[in-house]
Amino acid sequence: MALPGSLSADPTSPPPWGDWMVEAVRSADALIRSESAADPERTGMGTTLTALLLAADGRAVIAHVGDSRGYLYQDRQLAQLTRDHTWVQAQVDAGALLPGDAQGHPWAHVLSQALGVGEPPMRDVVEVEARAGQVYLLCSDGLTTMLPDVAIERTLQDALPKGLDAAARALVDAANDRGGLDNITVVLVALEPS
Repeated sequence: MALPGSLSADPTSPPPWGDWMVEAVRSADALIRSESAADPERTGMGTTLTALLLAADGRAVIAHVGDSRGYLYQDRQLAQLTRDHTWVQAQVDAGALLPGDAQGHPWAHVLSQALGVGEPPMRDVVEVEARAGQVYLLCSDGLTTMLPDVAIERTLQDALPKGLDAAARALVDAANDRGGLDNITVVLVALEPS
């Protein structure tokens, strides 16, 4: 997959990382659609995506499509950075469904956006200041379906002092202990002091 090569014609201005990530998402979407069209066994295939770019200019940029999520963990607190692209989240946003009713809703995993299927994904990029001590969590819905955010936060508080691998394993184990109904993907990225 070819990604945009030139980020900025003006070396004094910060690169448009969000635009670059959007173009990368569009390229991935086009490739998946092309592969799906070329092979009848792949017809209708799609996927979700949460991608993190740590820029040299001190920004963390997350591109997002679907119901995989991106979180920021800092100062022992977890904050969700992405919003699910699901029917249920749209109902919560419209005020037709209470946030507490979203988890466990029978339509919780009906996607409104995905790569490779439906309408091309809309721009959904989050940029935050990257600082030492932060930990970014990228995960599939296999984790968040089984563990509410408070349980993810508690698991990170307990397991991160043992290292990133131990914390990732603890999250997967906790989700599996609650039933593990879907595949579980966990990526942890820690920003160390320079």
